[in-house]
Amino acid sequence: MSDIQLFQLLGLAMFSIGVGMLAHPDVLTRMFRSLEHDPVAVYLSGFMSLFLGYALVAFHNMWSFDRSVIITIIGWLALLKGLSLLLFPTSLFSVSKKLTKSDAYLNIFPWYAIVFGIVLLFFGFFA
Repeated sequence: MSDIQLFQLLGLAMFSIGVGMLAHPDVLTRMFRSLEHDPVAVYLSGFMSLFLGYALVAFHNMWSFDRSVIITIIGWLALLKGLSLLLFPTSLFSVSKKLTKSDAYLNIFPWYAIVFGIVLLFFGFFA
């Protein structure tokens, strides 16, 4: 998969997540709250993050001073997220409790995801 295709895929995912969170903020809150009672979901999301992160790092570990380094950084972050979810799942519960108590997260993160998605889509389709 080329850099352009990875930017397109990651950009579409981030943009869709952001718009979905804006359209249905109650779903995000319920999702975080349900993680405390569903360790299987935590395990599966950790495994998926680990898998995606490893694939990106294994096939795209390029530390250069151009836009392709963004894919490498996303890969390493996904790999670290997956490892942390699998190794320290209970710490996720305390973080998710703090996030769902604050409306700031629900107001800021969707816009961050949309803007980051647009940047990635720009690199994938126009740059």
